[in-house]
Amino acid sequence: MVTVKGPDKIEKTMEFDGVICCIGGMREPRMPDIKVSPEYKGRVMHQQDFIDRTIFKDKRVIVIGNEAM
Repeated sequence: MVTVKGPDKIEKTMEFDGVICCIGGMREPRMPDIKVSPEYKGRVMHQQDFIDRTIFKDKRVIVIGNEAM
C-alpha cells in the first residue's frame, strides 16, 4: 500500500500486488564521485544495497541521479 500527497495536498492511497523495478544495470552498480563533507555522518549507498526501508525511518533522505542505460 502506497500513500502519496500531490501538490494540491490531497492524499491518495493505492494498493498494488507487486512492484517491478525496470531500470537495468543492477549487476554493475556505478557510484558518482560525490565529495562528501567531513561533517556529514549519514549513509551514502547505491540502490542495489537498499534492502530494508526501516533504516530510514524518521530520517530525511535525498536521492541523487538516474543514469538510464
